[in-house]
Amino acid sequence: MSKVTKRVVGMEIISPGSPPDIDSDFSTVSKDRAYDYVSDLYGHDNVSHIVTFNTLGAKSAFKRMCTIYSIPFSQANRIAGMMPEGVEGHKITFNDIYDEKSDYYEDAADFRAATSGSEWLPIITGARSIANKVQGTGVHACGVIISNKPLTDTIPLMVDSKDGKVTTQWSYQECEALGLIKMDFLGLDTVDLIQHTVQFIQRSGKEPPNMTEIIHGKMDDEGTYRLFQHGETIGVFQFGSEMVRGLLKHMKPTEFNDLAACTAVARPGPMGMNSHTMYADRKNNLAPVEPIHPDFVGSPLEEILGGTYGLCVPAGTLIEDSTTGRRVPIESFTEGHRTPSWDPDTGSVVHSPVFKVIHTGMQDVVKVCTWDGWETTVGVDHEMLTPSGFVKAGELTTHDSVGVISQGRLRWDRVTTLEAAGVVDCYDLDVDNTHTYLVDGFVTHNCVYQEQIMQLAQRIAGMSLQEGDKLRKAMGKKKADVMAKMKPRFIQGGVGNGYSEEAMNKLWDILEPFAKYAFNKCLHGDTEVLTSQNTKTTVKDLYHRFKNGEKNIKILSMFEGGGLHFHNISEIVQTGRKPLWTVETESGKTIKITENHRMLTTNGYRTIKSGGIQVGSELIDDKYWNNRFRTVQRRPTPRRGWSHKSISYHEVKNISFSSDVDKTLAENYLIARGAIFETNKIISSPKEEILGTADFFVNGTYFEMDSKGLGRQHLIDSKYGTVPFVYLTPENYRDEIDAALMSRHISSGDKVVSITPPEDLGDGAVLREMTYDITMSDDGPANFIANGLVSHNSHSVAYAMNAYQAAYLKTHYPVEFMSALVAQTISDRDKTLNNLREARRMGLTMGTVDINLSEVRMAPDYSGESPFEILYGISGVKSVSEDSARLIVAERERGGRFTSVYDAVTRCVAAGVNNKTVLVNLALAGAFDGLEPNRRRVVEAIPALLSVGRDESSKGMSLLAALDVPGEDIFMMPDVEDYSYTDRLGMEADMVGLYLSGHPMDHADLSPFGATPLKAVASAASGFGSGTARVVAAVSGIEMRTTGRGKMCTLHLDDGDGFLSVRLSPKVISGVEKFEAMEDIKTRFCKGEMEVPKSTVAKALKDVPVVETIRQNMVYVMDVTYRRMFGGGQGSVRVDSIRPVTFTHDGGLPVRVRINVDRLGVDRARKAYVAIPRMLAEKTPGSTPIMIAHYRPGDGTVTSDEDRCRYALEVMRREKAAAGSSDDTHKSKKKKSGSHDTGGSGGKTLSLLGDDNDHDESETRPHVKDTVGRQWPTEVPAEFIKDSEAGVEDMRSFADALEYRDTGLTVAPSTDTSRILEKYLGHENYDFGMYVPVVTYS
Repeated sequence: MSKVTKRVVGMEIISPGSPPDIDSDFSTVSKDRAYDYVSDLYGHDNVSHIVTFNTLGAKSAFKRMCTIYSIPFSQANRIAGMMPEGVEGHKITFNDIYDEKSDYYEDAADFRAATSGSEWLPIITGARSIANKVQGTGVHACGVIISNKPLTDTIPLMVDSKDGKVTTQWSYQECEALGLIKMDFLGLDTVDLIQHTVQFIQRSGKEPPNMTEIIHGKMDDEGTYRLFQHGETIGVFQFGSEMVRGLLKHMKPTEFNDLAACTAVARPGPMGMNSHTMYADRKNNLAPVEPIHPDFVGSPLEEILGGTYGLCVPAGTLIEDSTTGRRVPIESFTEGHRTPSWDPDTGSVVHSPVFKVIHTGMQDVVKVCTWDGWETTVGVDHEMLTPSGFVKAGELTTHDSVGVISQGRLRWDRVTTLEAAGVVDCYDLDVDNTHTYLVDGFVTHNCVYQEQIMQLAQRIAGMSLQEGDKLRKAMGKKKADVMAKMKPRFIQGGVGNGYSEEAMNKLWDILEPFAKYAFNKCLHGDTEVLTSQNTKTTVKDLYHRFKNGEKNIKILSMFEGGGLHFHNISEIVQTGRKPLWTVETESGKTIKITENHRMLTTNGYRTIKSGGIQVGSELIDDKYWNNRFRTVQRRPTPRRGWSHKSISYHEVKNISFSSDVDKTLAENYLIARGAIFETNKIISSPKEEILGTADFFVNGTYFEMDSKGLGRQHLIDSKYGTVPFVYLTPENYRDEIDAALMSRHISSGDKVVSITPPEDLGDGAVLREMTYDITMSDDGPANFIANGLVSHNSHSVAYAMNAYQAAYLKTHYPVEFMSALVAQTISDRDKTLNNLREARRMGLTMGTVDINLSEVRMAPDYSGESPFEILYGISGVKSVSEDSARLIVAERERGGRFTSVYDAVTRCVAAGVNNKTVLVNLALAGAFDGLEPNRRRVVEAIPALLSVGRDESSKGMSLLAALDVPGEDIFMMPDVEDYSYTDRLGMEADMVGLYLSGHPMDHADLSPFGATPLKAVASAASGFGSGTARVVAAVSGIEMRTTGRGKMCTLHLDDGDGFLSVRLSPKVISGVEKFEAMEDIKTRFCKGEMEVPKSTVAKALKDVPVVETIRQNMVYVMDVTYRRMFGGGQGSVRVDSIRPVTFTHDGGLPVRVRINVDRLGVDRARKAYVAIPRMLAEKTPGSTPIMIAHYRPGDGTVTSDEDRCRYALEVMRREKAAAGSSDDTHKSKKKKSGSHDTGGSGGKTLSLLGDDNDHDESETRPHVKDTVGRQWPTEVPAEFIKDSEAGVEDMRSFADALEYRDTGLTVAPSTDTSRILEKYLGHENYDFGMYVPVVTYS
C-alpha cells in the first residue's frame, strides 16, 4: 500500500478563536523574579510587559475644564458628583448624560440642570472633546507578553522612563489579536502565607511537607477535610468568610471537587439562583439531582454535570397517598402516585407526583413538637418550613415557628420541644414541581465549572472549542454584552442538535447568572427604608452614602418569628434601568419592584412573575414596628371606683389568679416588646356580660397570668367561659406572648388592591427606571423593610488548590500557620484580633516581643524557651520599623544573644538603632523582660545607656574598655519600683495594640462585682427580649463620631475571655462632657481667669452623674442594657453607667475601708482605724491588701466637685464684676445695644450660672487677674452645696476621692468580710475596689 504525502502550501484563518487565558500565582515578593526568570529563559527580546492607556473619564474631563475656566474646586467637585454612576462596570460618558435614549439620561438631570447656563457651554464642549482621550500610559499590573521570536519583529516596544521596564506600545487585546500569548503573573497573599509557613516549619527543625506533592497527590487528607467540614477556615484563602464557612458546614466537603465547587458557587450570580445550597443538598443526598429539562435526560449534559450533583424521614413514617386515599409508610410509597405538598409559588396545597423514593441510610433524627400538639420525627438536616424560609430541623429552636397544614391552609405553630431521637434508617421522596411534601402535617423540603461551560457549548450547543472558550471567558470576566451576543448562537446550536428551544433557554437561564452579579431583583430608588437613627431615607440616598464610604449602616429588617430589628447592610448596588411594577396595598402603601423581586406574604416570599403576588395577596408589613416608635406607655389602668366604661370597679366581679411579682414580669416583657396594652381590662362576653377583669388586653386579645398553677380549664370555668384568651404561666409567659403577638402579625398582612405594570411606550417598549438593591449582612435575615413592606434582598480550581494547601498546613502545622497568618495581617488591627481569637480557639498561646527570641515579624518560638508557642515580632512594636528590627536581629545573630540591658542597648546603638523612642517602646512592650523584669528600670535607664552607646560608637573604645573594666559592672540601673500590673499591661497594649503577656483582670477576684462575662452578654443579646447586666472589662478601643443626633461613642471591650462592642448611652456621654467641663473650669479658675464659655458652664451644671474621661486600656465596671433581637442576630448593648476599677499594685482588688469619724467619735475612730484591719486579717485571712481612709462628713452632706465648681464660678463672677468698671469699651457697647446698668457691676455682664443672652464668647478675650492664680477650693459655703441626698454616684465619687493608706495587712474579700464591716462600719463604708450598693445582712 503506497503512502501519499501532501505538502501544506498555505493556510487561511477562517475564525481565529481566542488565545488561552493563563494565570500564574506567585508570592507578592516573587512576582518580579518570575518575570526575570521568563526573560532569561525565552530571551529578553521575546518577553515584554504590557502598556496600559489611562483615559480621561467624563468626570475627570469636566473637572479639567473647570480648572481651565477658574471654577472653584469645591463647586466643580460638587457638580461632578451629580453625574450618575455606571452599573456593572459601565463607565459613564457624555452621551449617557445627553442622549435621551440612554439608560442614564434621567439620572443625569441634576447635572444637566446645574450646567444649563450659557457660562457652562464652553466647559461642557471642551469636556466632551477631551473625554476618552489618552492622558498617559502605565504598565499592566500583572500582564506579560511572550513570543518565540523577537517582539520587535511583530509589535513596537518602548522603555518606561520611570523604572526602565520594557513595555509594548499596543494594548494586550491588540497583541492577542496578532496571536501573541499573554500571561498574568499574579502576586497572591495566600502564596506568601504558604511560603512563610513552610519557612517557619523548617526553622522549627521539622520536616516540611512537599507542597507540590500535596496538590499533585490524591488530596484526601482526612484532617484537612474535617477542618473544612467544621468551617474552621479562618485564614484559608477564599474560605474564610462567615458565609463560606456556613456553606462548608452545610456542604461537608469530602473531596477536592467539593472545594472547587464551593469557590464556583459562592459568588453573587450562582447564589442568586441558590446554586450553593442546591449543590450542598444534592452532594449529601438531601435533595434529588433533577434534570434541567426532560430533553436533557440521557444526553451528554448528565455526564458533563455529573460531578456537580444534579432530606430524610424515618422508615415507618406515614405519608398520605393522594392516589389511593390511604396513608402508607414512606418506604412503601408507590412511585408515580401523588402526595399532598405545599406550592411555594401559590401558597396553596396541591397534589404532586412522586418521581422516586430515595433510601438515604442511617441518619440522626430529632423529634419536633409544637404548642398545638403537632409532632413529627425527621432527620436533623431535613428542612422544615418557617416564616423565613426552609430551616434544618436540627437548627430549629423553641423560639421558631414552623409551617403546618390545617384544614387545607398553611399556618404557623410555635415549636415547644426538640428532642434527639437517635439514629434510624431514613428515606426521602423526590416530588415533582413543588419539591415539598407533608410529614405528619408539617411542610418539609426535599453548580458549574468553567471547563464544563466549554463542554456544554461544544457537545450540547454545537459550538466550536474556540466559541466555547469565548463563552467561558465572557462568563469569567462577567461581560454581559458578549454573553448576550452569543446567546442566539448557543440556542440555535442546541436546537440544531435536537433539543427544544424551551430546553436550551432553560439551560441558558441557569448559566447566565454565573456571568453577572444577579441583581435582577430590584427596587425603585425612591423606595424608603428606616435606618437605625429612626429616620427614613430613600434607597437612592442610601446608595450614595454607601458609595461615599459610610459603613455600618443598619436598616430595619424582619427576623424569624416576625420580630423587627435593625440589621447591617453589606452592600448597596445600582442595578440599571428595568421595568417596574407598582404594587398598592389596602392601607395605602405602594412600592415599585421588578416582576421577580421577592416580597414577604402570608404564604412566604413571593414574586409577581410567579403569580405569588396578585390582587388579594397579603403582604407582611411593619405595623408591629410602628407601635414600637410610639412612646411606650400603658393606657390608663382602671382603678377602684372607675374604668373606661364608667363602671365602678367594685361592681365588677373579679377573680385574680396572678401574683404581683408574676404579673409585673409579664407587664415588663410586654413593654420590652413594644406592645400597647391595658391592664385590668374588663372582660365582656359575646352577650356583653361583664365576666371580670383580665390581667392584660393587647391588640384585642385578653391575657391572663396563672401564678397558682390551676390550669387553663379552671380559668375557663371560673372566669372566661367561651371568651378566647392567652394563658400565661410564670414559666411560659415569654413564649406565649411572643407566639400571640407574632402569630397575629404573620397570619394577617396588608392586602394588595392593585398591581400596575410598567408604562407602555409603544412598539413593544416599556418604561425602564433606575433600580437599586440592598444586600444584607450574612449574620441575620436576608430582608429589609421597604416602604413599610418586607422585601427580600439580592443575593476554580487553582484557588481551591491554594486553599487545600493552606488548610493542610493549618491542620498539621497550626503554630507555624497561625504565626504566618498573624504576621501577614499585623498592620490591620481588626484582622489581627480576629486571627488571635482563632488562635485562642485552637488552643495556641502568644507572647509579647522578646529581644532575644523574637524575629522581625511574628513567628513561632523556635527555641522553646518561652512559655508561649508564638512570639510577637520586633517590628510589630509601635514606632519600630522593619529596618530597625532587622538590624537588631542581625546584631543578635552576629554577636550572640544579649546578656543584659546594658549589652542590648549599647550593641543596638552600635548597630545603628539609636533612637530613644524605639528602645523605650520596646521596653514598654516587654522586649527586655528576659533580661530585666522591671520595665520601669529599663525605661529610665535608656537615656543614660544611649549616651554610653553613642560615646563608644563615636570614640571607638571607651576608657573603661581600655582598662578591661566591663561597662555594665560600673553602670548602675535606677532603683525604682516597677509600674503597677495594670499600668504595665496598659502600656504594653499601647505599644503592640493588644494584651499579650497577660490581662489587667488576671489577678483580680471580680466576684464581688457580680459581673457577667462578655461572652454571656453577647449570647444574651442574640435571643429574645432585653435585659440588664454588669460587666467588668478593659477598653481596648474607642470610636467617636458626631451625627445629626449628637455624639456617639462605641467602646470595644475585652475581659480576657471574650470581646464585645458597646455604645455609650446619651446620659453617660453627657456625664463625660460634664467631667471635662468641670476640669476646664478648674483649670481656668486656677489660672486666674474670670470667664468661662456658656456652653462649658451648661455642661458642668447639667443634672447627670459625673463620668471621668474614658481611657483606652483601662478597666471599668459597667452596667449595661442589652436589647436582644427578636428572631436572632447580634443585638445592641448600651452602657448606662461606667466607673474605673481601682487595682492594687500587683493587679488585685483592694478592700477599701472608710472610718466615719463623726459617726464613731474621735476615740473610737482611732481604735477602729487600727483594730478593724487586724480583725479582718485574723478572721478572714487572704491575699488582698487592706486600704483604709478616714473622713468627717460634718453636717451629713458630701461636698462634690460640682459644688466646688458652682462656688468657683461665683468667685470668678464676683471678681469679674469688681473688675468690670475698667472695661469701658465693653460697657458702652452693651449700653448701645439696649442693656441696662446693673449698678456696681459697671454694665451687664455674662452670667456664668446660665443667664440666657446673646453674648458671643468668641469675640471677648478672657479676663485674667493680675495675680498668678487661685487655689482650688477645698471648703465650700453651705449655700453652694446642692441640696439633695447623696446618691449612688455621689457616694462613688466621694469614696474614690478619699486618700487611702495601705495597712500592710491582707484579707479575703468574702461574705464573712462583708458581714464584719457592715456590723461595725455600715455598708457605705467599705468596698472591694469600687463602691457598689450592698444589701445589709440582718
